[in-house]
Amino acid sequence: MSEKAREYHIRKEEAKRREYRENGEWFKWGVHTANYHLTEHGENLWQVAKWSGITIGAGTVLYPLLGGIANAEGTHNLWSLSDPAVWDVLLVFGRSLYFSTVTFTTLGYGDYHPVGPTAKALAGVESLAGALLVALFVFVLGQRVAR
Repeated sequence: MSEKAREYHIRKEEAKRREYRENGEWFKWGVHTANYHLTEHGENLWQVAKWSGITIGAGTVLYPLLGGIANAEGTHNLWSLSDPAVWDVLLVFGRSLYFSTVTFTTLGYGDYHPVGPTAKALAGVESLAGALLVALFVFVLGQRVAR
């Protein structure tokens, strides 16, 4: 029975979304569209996990390109490699993955920090997105368990 309730809820929310678009209520349409793509109207836990992975992956790729990250050893970005070997590039992206994950989860250990204004802005956006996506994950999980 819960699967039928889930399907009905999604169909009802999609009908609302179409109605908002047809009536020109663009803000409500935008909110419902974002809700659909992020959580499938609060019904799909894997959708939230997918967007979380995309956010961490984007940060992993962008930090080395937008100024890098730094720690006590120095700055780690693709531009600071004098003779980039495959291992060095993998090490930069490994550190970037670690920093992106710590930033997304808002743990903020402090062992690495972004370098430059663009990387700092990216860290702020990723931290905010992480907090929102973790909250959505808990919300959807709670909704699924409550049913």
